[in-house]
Amino acid sequence: MKRVKGIAAHVLGIVLLLAIFLFFIFLIAFDWISNTNMEANKTTCLAKLLNYCTDWWKKDFKETPYSWSDKDPKNCEQQGINIHQPVNPDDCKALLQIS
Repeated sequence: MKRVKGIAAHVLGIVLLLAIFLFFIFLIAFDWISNTNMEANKTTCLAKLLNYCTDWWKKDFKETPYSWSDKDPKNCEQQGINIHQPVNPDDCKALLQIS
């Protein structure tokens, strides 16, 4: 019986070390992914515009949700994609197809 308990303790220790190792690998990978710059293309810039308008709509268009220039991708205007920050709520309402 003592031999089974000894093996179980070693297995538990190995599983615990493996869990800690995987946790740190996950943290490193998550940090690496979050630090990569998002490439500006038509799809990512349209997603940025849609998210901005949706967040603005959630606030009933009373105040802008956040600074347009703080969100990635940052160079939608410079890449010839021609997607800019909405100037007034009507721009977002047309995009979201609401009246």
